[in-house]
Amino acid sequence: MHAAQALANAEANLETAVAHLAQVYGSQAIAADLQIWSSASADICPADKSPPQWQCARWAPDHLLLPEWTDSEKTFVRLVRDVRNAPHRIQVSVDATLNNLQPGAGSRATVQQSLYVPISTSLRNNTDAGQLTSLVLNEQTLTEAKPHCNTQAWQTVFGQLSPQQLEHLSYLQSRNGLSSTTLPTRTVYWIDSPEVWTQSLGTRISPVVLVFSEAACAFRCPSLASHTQVVGTVFFQNQCQAHTMKNWQAGTILGRLGIESQIDSELSMSLLNSISGLSGLSTLQYFANSQGAFNFEWPVNINASVVQRVAGTWKNAGY
Repeated sequence: MHAAQALANAEANLETAVAHLAQVYGSQAIAADLQIWSSASADICPADKSPPQWQCARWAPDHLLLPEWTDSEKTFVRLVRDVRNAPHRIQVSVDATLNNLQPGAGSRATVQQSLYVPISTSLRNNTDAGQLTSLVLNEQTLTEAKPHCNTQAWQTVFGQLSPQQLEHLSYLQSRNGLSSTTLPTRTVYWIDSPEVWTQSLGTRISPVVLVFSEAACAFRCPSLASHTQVVGTVFFQNQCQAHTMKNWQAGTILGRLGIESQIDSELSMSLLNSISGLSGLSTLQYFANSQGAFNFEWPVNINASVVQRVAGTWKNAGY
């Protein structure tokens, strides 16, 4: 009977936590994510889920309306996620203990449930055969009537994944300690610096995404240094300003290249035929996996814009 009471308290705390997450993520998902995980710490992680791959946060009772007879000093909610492979999936674990006002004082129960949260999105809408090209350009010409650069090339490469979402994923990995030398390695890089890029990244099994942002391309986009190799997806967010793409073609890209402007037709042909400084673009074994760094697993037909429960992940006792 006392174990059942403790389990009921744990379930109540779990439902409160799920409702809170749904409410907070329902408005500004990225801002909410930063707020919720601001106190993340390696000390909170279970033994089998250690940083830098795993991120863990703990909610004390002041975040919850505890059921009656719950020991506030021994009751908590722990959030755990894989920031590299599934940052959009959070495991919510609750540990509840009855207090001294209960005849069953000390009785303890645990319960858990996993959730999808809207900090990334499914890319299934980005698999049209006509879009499967290793070089993606924006052919828009800016005019007085249409002075703003559209996001045609970005959408072709990243689907509904926004620049803000990708920048946030890069921040998550960096903040949690992932890098090119950790095991596992970092996979998402958002770069605001215009400096020459000199670091080789990615493998066929573990591709990366490297984005040179609008800030990096404000005057002239960074160039990839000679002998640099990037396996995965490289994107220049140069806002339809073709003149910022001068002298950038060095190094090697194995996978996919996206540029938010036109480029010289001869350079375009040489890239597609792998005869310029950036070679290997049409190597199918790399291109087929070029989205691996940012195309996270989502169930079919799920609404990726709201918090949803992961089917089959609820369980109690001994998590």
